[in-house]
Amino acid sequence: MKNKDFNRQSEKERTAKLMSVIRARTNGALSNDDVQNLIENVSSERQYAITIHTDSDSFKQALVLAHSNEGCDHGKVAFGDVTLGNRYGHGNEQSVIHHARNKTAAAVITRGTQARTTYEIRIFIPENALANGGRQELYG
Repeated sequence: MKNKDFNRQSEKERTAKLMSVIRARTNGALSNDDVQNLIENVSSERQYAITIHTDSDSFKQALVLAHSNEGCDHGKVAFGDVTLGNRYGHGNEQSVIHHARNKTAAAVITRGTQARTTYEIRIFIPENALANGGRQELYG
């Protein structure tokens, strides 16, 4: 959606649009509670890049928050059994990220530098659950 169109919508319209996009992008694999938890952790005044991960390793990589002189990332877990990691400076040292590979999870991340800030929603859905439209038990 274009920024002008987005800014003209009411908060209720933006929230409804985000819920609709999340449901479509996840093939209905998230529970109503999961979608609601995501909505509660985002600002309706911002536009987010939504990435769906079916690979646990790529999801864990996306949850590393960088901290350097150029900027600082911030994030929070919206739902799921996962922790965010941290990387300081330009080195490869980062904290250990915990993630239960067979359960859905999501985080909301703000990546910032002095020049630019981006807003992300990162969602992990096991590949079999995404393919089945969430018809299997994801929390059992």
